[in-house]
Amino acid sequence: MSQGWAVFKGNMGGLILAFIIYIVAVMILSMVPLVNFFSIVWMPPLWGGLFMIFIDAAEGETVNYGRFMDGFKDKFLSFVLVYLAGILAMIGFMIVLFLAAYIAIGGDTIRQTMGQFAQMGQQGQYTEESYDAEYGNEDGNYEEEPYQPAGPPPDLGGLYTMFLFFGFLFVVFAVLFNWFLMLSFACVAGRDMGAIEALGTSFSIMKSSANAGIVTPFMVTLIMVISVIPFGLGLLFTLPWSYCVAVIAAGAVGGAATAQGSSSPGAFGASAGSSPMAAGEPPPIQSKFQAGSCAHCFVFQDGPGMDDNLAWDYMEAAHKSILDSNPDMDVTGQSLAAWPKTNDEFKKIAVAEINRYTARIPTAPDFMDGLKFKISVKPGKNPANNRRMVCVFIICK
Repeated sequence: MSQGWAVFKGNMGGLILAFIIYIVAVMILSMVPLVNFFSIVWMPPLWGGLFMIFIDAAEGETVNYGRFMDGFKDKFLSFVLVYLAGILAMIGFMIVLFLAAYIAIGGDTIRQTMGQFAQMGQQGQYTEESYDAEYGNEDGNYEEEPYQPAGPPPDLGGLYTMFLFFGFLFVVFAVLFNWFLMLSFACVAGRDMGAIEALGTSFSIMKSSANAGIVTPFMVTLIMVISVIPFGLGLLFTLPWSYCVAVIAAGAVGGAATAQGSSSPGAFGASAGSSPMAAGEPPPIQSKFQAGSCAHCFVFQDGPGMDDNLAWDYMEAAHKSILDSNPDMDVTGQSLAAWPKTNDEFKKIAVAEINRYTARIPTAPDFMDGLKFKISVKPGKNPANNRRMVCVFIICK
């Protein structure tokens, strides 16, 4: 969230304008006859183009509003399929929720309550003829009959509680589902994934930890709800900021900016003393890793050319704060011909490397001891060749 704020703060005007352009475009197209009927065709790529704008900004590039049209090009089908999968998932959940509510509350109870409400609504209503006959007087004026309810209000019992419960379930699903869809679009826009791969990756990100799957989306939503208070104007800031958070959370950015950042917030330049490979890389990221906590790091690259020396250069550029606090940490570089789709697959590769290492050195610590060590995965991008990178850290608990 702080990294997203750093990106947004450095490009505030441009990103707010991009978001306004997107909203206005959607509103106009939705009012055009026939065009609004085919929103499944133009809505997803337009939204994908918005994500591309935010990813560019997070990577230090100038905001380019022409990126809206890029969503209609090579990634058009992926955006549409992700959006369509989202619609189907929402419909499926609504059906399940309705059936669950119908079973829990009881069909007879619902029908009886609705009938009682209908009866109350009709109380005191008459046709013109019956009103004339019953309430007309000699002067031709009419006296209004005071409202007399037919009986006590319907006994709702626990009906309200049940409705509130199922309403709460819907709100929870809506928040998590919206975050899942944003991560999926970010994966397509910034990680060149197809629809199925993007959906699977987003699911893996959200299930990887409570912070990634629950805390972050609900905190972002809460902040946006609070921002509605000043006549809704706060949404002009919190909505674009939420997109900055999403593209970083999805690993769609070739590194992550921080509030400490560079001299130009949101612009990713090379830090002083970094290697030539660091040109265009982000400043060191903020890290929860404490001194001496990192025992080993595997740096994987999509495609050939990665070795231990280049891996160390990449770490100096992207994760220097971790190296500074863990000078004894080993770094291993490895190229991957087949790029894994989930963090769990990266972890399995790292585990296999560790097992080979410990087999050669009997005195090596047992990194697979879950009570002493854990594994952390951080995505990135190699600025030298624009290839995808992933760092797998072995961390002492």
